[in-house]
Amino acid sequence: MASTKDSSTPNTIGERIAKKRRERGLSQQQLADMNGVTRSLIGQIEGNQSKPSIEFMTKMVSITGTTYEYIIEGRPERPFDVADTLELNRLYTQIVWIIELREKAFGKSPGHEEYLDVLVKRIEPYGVKSETSPIETQTQLQSMLPKLIKAMRADFDELFHRYFLDMNYSRIVDTVFNPPKNVISLV
Repeated sequence: MASTKDSSTPNTIGERIAKKRRERGLSQQQLADMNGVTRSLIGQIEGNQSKPSIEFMTKMVSITGTTYEYIIEGRPERPFDVADTLELNRLYTQIVWIIELREKAFGKSPGHEEYLDVLVKRIEPYGVKSETSPIETQTQLQSMLPKLIKAMRADFDELFHRYFLDMNYSRIVDTVFNPPKNVISLV
């Protein structure tokens, strides 16, 4: 695949990390504190004297709202609004939290993993997970984003209501997890 990197993109991983740090108004020390590393290591990474770990790059993507593709390859960032991507990440985290609480209270159910797999497949093209999407599908993904956010909110609301607000739930708990259908039903 031909490189889609433009001439204004820094050439190295370290330079791209430094650019994103500066764009967010962060000092090397602040970025080091957010990543649980030393300021010296940030300087080494930005100066291309040390390679960043996967964990570090994952935190960078989250902190700066950029993509793995930009940090690693210098490919242009996707046109998705950072707030939308962060909203998907927040909703995913909340749904996982509810499912984990359900597992602690009632035990693990095979439906949990299947439902979470569907969620991950739905959100990974948006940069919440590190999968890439072809540029030609980005317009389609952009138009689908509000529907996905709405469906994830509905799934979260349904799970929250079922497990925390329904006072009769503990008496009628199913032994098998019954996932909400909002995200699953998206085409």
